[in-house]
Amino acid sequence: MLRTGLKIFFILAAIAAIVVGYFYFFERNKNVPDPLDVFSNEGLVVRVNQPEKLISGFQASDYSGKSQQIDSAVIDALEQIVLINQQEKIKDVYVLFSASDTSISSLIVYENYSFRLARSVVDFFRNHYGKKQKVVEQVKEGRHFYSIYENEVAHLYFGEEAGLVLMSRNREVLLSGLAQVNKSSTKKIESKLYKTASKEVAANIFVNVNAFAKYFGGALLTTRDSAGLYAERMVLDMHLKQDELLLSGLSNPGKDRLGAFIAKADQRTFSLPEIIPEGATVLYQIAANGLTKELYQRNKLPNNVLNWLNSWSDQEMVLFEAQGHHAIGLKASGKSVAVNALENYKKSIDKNISGANYRFDRQTTFDIYSGNFNWIGSFIPAFFTKKPNFKYAAASGEYVVFTDNRALLRDICNNTILQQNLKSSYQFRQHEPYLSSAANMVVYSKFSSRAISRYLSGNIAEQLKKREAFNMFDAMAWQMTGSGNNLYNHIIFFSNGGDIEKSNVRWKTKLKSSASLKPVVVKNHNNSVDEIFVQDEQNLIYLINRKGRILWQKQLDGPIISDVYQVDKYKNNKLQYLFNTASKIYLIDRNGNDVERFPVNLSTKASAGLAMFDYEKNENYRIFVPLEDKRLQLYDIDANIVAGWQFNKSDDVITTPVQHFRFDGKDYIVFADTVRHYILNRRGESRIKPSKMVGKSRRNKIYFDKYVARWVSTTTSGKVHYIDLSGEVETKELIGMDRDHYFLFADITRDGRSDYIFIDGKNLNVFDKSGKQLFKYTFKHPITEPPAFYVFSRHKAGIGIVDKKAGKVYMFNRDGKQFKGYPYPGITPFTISHISGFSGFQLIVGNFDGFLYDYQLP
Repeated sequence: MLRTGLKIFFILAAIAAIVVGYFYFFERNKNVPDPLDVFSNEGLVVRVNQPEKLISGFQASDYSGKSQQIDSAVIDALEQIVLINQQEKIKDVYVLFSASDTSISSLIVYENYSFRLARSVVDFFRNHYGKKQKVVEQVKEGRHFYSIYENEVAHLYFGEEAGLVLMSRNREVLLSGLAQVNKSSTKKIESKLYKTASKEVAANIFVNVNAFAKYFGGALLTTRDSAGLYAERMVLDMHLKQDELLLSGLSNPGKDRLGAFIAKADQRTFSLPEIIPEGATVLYQIAANGLTKELYQRNKLPNNVLNWLNSWSDQEMVLFEAQGHHAIGLKASGKSVAVNALENYKKSIDKNISGANYRFDRQTTFDIYSGNFNWIGSFIPAFFTKKPNFKYAAASGEYVVFTDNRALLRDICNNTILQQNLKSSYQFRQHEPYLSSAANMVVYSKFSSRAISRYLSGNIAEQLKKREAFNMFDAMAWQMTGSGNNLYNHIIFFSNGGDIEKSNVRWKTKLKSSASLKPVVVKNHNNSVDEIFVQDEQNLIYLINRKGRILWQKQLDGPIISDVYQVDKYKNNKLQYLFNTASKIYLIDRNGNDVERFPVNLSTKASAGLAMFDYEKNENYRIFVPLEDKRLQLYDIDANIVAGWQFNKSDDVITTPVQHFRFDGKDYIVFADTVRHYILNRRGESRIKPSKMVGKSRRNKIYFDKYVARWVSTTTSGKVHYIDLSGEVETKELIGMDRDHYFLFADITRDGRSDYIFIDGKNLNVFDKSGKQLFKYTFKHPITEPPAFYVFSRHKAGIGIVDKKAGKVYMFNRDGKQFKGYPYPGITPFTISHISGFSGFQLIVGNFDGFLYDYQLP
């Protein structure tokens, strides 16, 4: 009996275990719908693969500290995923976005491995948020969900449906999402495109282009006509890096779309056209074999226009906006072909267009045609919201350019000559290494409120502006390349580097590389007009006219280490340029040719720049060159070594140019090394012997204080050193400094007495004549270029300083404040001068982008 009872018990227990196990197994393995299937008709879905990586990448990137610009619920969700994964394993996390007329809301979807695990995630949220806030379960339309209250105000909602846990800050968005899950089937949507998304990246973005246009168009965009122009669906992998946000992946075009044409096209090498001005806010470039025929068929142009285009076009078009106007450029197979194309247009297409000659300078002219060119406007894609009236055309470089504004067309022609274009700009050159070398379609846009807002609805644009979202990025580039049946997309958002832009540029001129020499204003002896002499980092020297046109350039053996002097060697009122590198002394005429017997090859390298003196102002020049072997060589203007020079050698290497002073009718030749000062007469004989041997700092020159008749310099330790006419030496310390400090002795207070100006590393310190500190300023980086002193009037002077690493030039007044408009962009010591033909002061400076800039100062 007992045996029978035990047998029955074990049988019942086994049956119970099977039943429990069955229901447990069924419950655990019940199909949880795939969010990509449930929300396949949503416009924008993001799958977060690696939340920890996404958070750390965001925090380490240049976008950190800007989380107020992103929906805080998304940030919360990423942080919660990390917490949940420590306890309950989540399969995948998705973020969906929905738009209304006033806002964009997010919906976070947690995909779980089973219904049971989904409920444990709900329990986790209830416990986690319930510790500090009130969590209330609610029901609406038969759906259970939870509201999280803070200070009696609900601010976050979550719920579970069919194994998916949803969360949002918008209750209606949450309820709508739960309803979608409830209505969805378990049927899988087969999409080869979706399978190309990599789970090895931080996140993937899935775009249903038509749905995006439908649901976001009215709320987010000002136009949706072109939303499906290139693709039906897109799958993009997200890479968050230090300087950029990169999205890359495939899209599948529809059969009747322009994207289908690009997908089948041969790849084209990407090169930004030189006709695009640096100030262009947005550009659209497309290149593919058969482009003109494709555009012709889409826009139903007359046959004679198609024949004309095919006769010269290189199958590339670029459209851009600049100065509030539009331009379209069609590439020809050469410059002369572009010129002939417009001439043929007048002959074969429209005899009524008129041409006018525009002269850039004596050597260069352009023919600008006026007429009705509005047929070209049909090539503009719909996302360019404004439809301009094209009335002007010209050949510029290899392009035939059509514009709606004559002044813009003239600027395009000018910029092509001067290479003042987006392609040569510092900003684009920083971005270019990140762009693909091949592309059939390119969109490049400045990421500014002005550039982007026109494509957004007013409410959304205003929200983004309030959150300072436009400051997150500097620019955006989208490249699209054909890959058979699909399109490969390469989209980059570049971090905002905080560059300074100025609108008061009178001209800028492209050099082969960035300027390395302080620009020198020189005189054209033929007409007394000012010109600019400068050298770049490749050791090329340039003579540039006052309008920014390069007159000539010449290769030197090395950097110029001296001032650039203008001399009249032949005493015929024709001037030459005198200067030296470490190895040679140059004398060059105004056409860039070497004067006879020059350059002079130095027997030993120069340790400092040459100094040129014309004692009696009779063009009997003397040229002093310090050498590394401690000799001080003296030449005349015919490259002869001057006989009778008595000075032999210094105790140490001379590191600054020799100086000449005249006081009470006497001449003093003054220089120093790190051991002592030398005060000589014209023959090189000692005129004053200092009572003490005190050396001079290696970077700084010697000043003469006429008020008390003494020379002023600094020692290697930064002490101020005085020598009077009797040779008495005095030393005092205002502030301790490094041996590589800079020192100026100049009247910044404009009271008739010179003040003490020191730069040591990052610090600027200014003291008045009595040693009282006037002000101090700390730069972001150590200063590596010598400061300069500028006198603007009897009562106004400034201290000019270059922070080369930051790319900024500063001008301080007597109170330590910046002059109006400063800092300006720049990396070289700068020149401020009156330039003949222009009013007011001009600031001339080189910058990272390889341009030399002329700014009109206020």
